[in-house]
Amino acid sequence: YPYRGGKRSIYEGGIRSPSFVWARGRLAPASSDAMIHVTDWLPTFWGLASLQGELKPNNPITTKPLDGFNQWSVISENKPAERTEILLNIDPYPLGSGHPLPCYSIRWKEWKLILGSGGPPNGWYPAPGVRDENRTCSCNMPVEGYVELYNIEMDPYERRNVSDRYPHLVKKLTHKLMAYNETAVPPGNMKHDPASSPKNFNHTWMPWMGNDEEVGESMRKNLMELEEYNWVQMEVEELPDPCYQIMSNNVDMI
Repeated sequence: YPYRGGKRSIYEGGIRSPSFVWARGRLAPASSDAMIHVTDWLPTFWGLASLQGELKPNNPITTKPLDGFNQWSVISENKPAERTEILLNIDPYPLGSGHPLPCYSIRWKEWKLILGSGGPPNGWYPAPGVRDENRTCSCNMPVEGYVELYNIEMDPYERRNVSDRYPHLVKKLTHKLMAYNETAVPPGNMKHDPASSPKNFNHTWMPWMGNDEEVGESMRKNLMELEEYNWVQMEVEELPDPCYQIMSNNVDMI
């Protein structure tokens, strides 16, 4: 509360994490709404440790390129963040995640695109102290769409899907997702195998497959069966609006 969704969802209630930084004599009390990702902490701490608080261009302490950005100037001086983009999710095979459909999502500046399924949970929890007998994210349950676009700065609670108003942004962010997906390692999701049940091993979790060759063959077959889920591989240019391309494909996959 008050954000939409929760754990396992791609909505703000599932991806936002509160954090704080304390540095005696170096930070005045303040808050920040800057776009900071978990991968930014290592570059930030490395910058503080290696530069010892001074920006020396010839500092001899270096490292290989790191994922993320040094956000110390954002935290300490409230300067604009260098980061403008966060890849939130690429999950073409939603097995075990609880999502009814594949899920791709990206944040770019104030815009956030979700293709597929952003939840569950996908509604809004009640305010603290408000009685909710079910204790589930069920109030004001929205109608799920296959394409969702939100302006997070103006609509942080994700109540107004504006994908139909800004198809050019949907297309732009879809292209960004496609570029990320080209470098993604294929997921190793495995379909449920009844032979793996602990019931077959005196209620104990045990290896149930033979050798590495058998495991590899099983994974290969699973990935071949699931390949149909991979939406982002499609050519967006073939249609004027990515919304129609996604919805014209078979989304009744479960």
